[in-house]
Amino acid sequence: MSLKEKIIKLADKLDEKGMLDEANTVDQILHLLEHNEMQHPAEEEHEEASYMAKPQLAQIAKAALDCFHMVEDGERLDDWMESYIAQAELMISQVAKKIIYQKGMLHHEEE
Repeated sequence: MSLKEKIIKLADKLDEKGMLDEANTVDQILHLLEHNEMQHPAEEEHEEASYMAKPQLAQIAKAALDCFHMVEDGERLDDWMESYIAQAELMISQVAKKIIYQKGMLHHEEE
């Protein structure tokens, strides 16, 4: 059994025992580990354009705006929903920081 499978099994057992906060914490750790693996695979550069990035960013922005308008101030969301929102914020913020950095470096090189 892989480490990932063991972590998933642990989260499931915690969930079954009603330890929802602990299960959510384990899920968050798993998602962060998966994100880290995706973010730093082999740092391979690719020549092809990221043709899916713009439509995906548009969909993220639309879904986030829809949620923003539907969720009332102080409204309680399910734990898993809050966890997903936190992960999405972290991931899109990291992408934005990297793009800002790259664009800044390109503008700096052009001067």
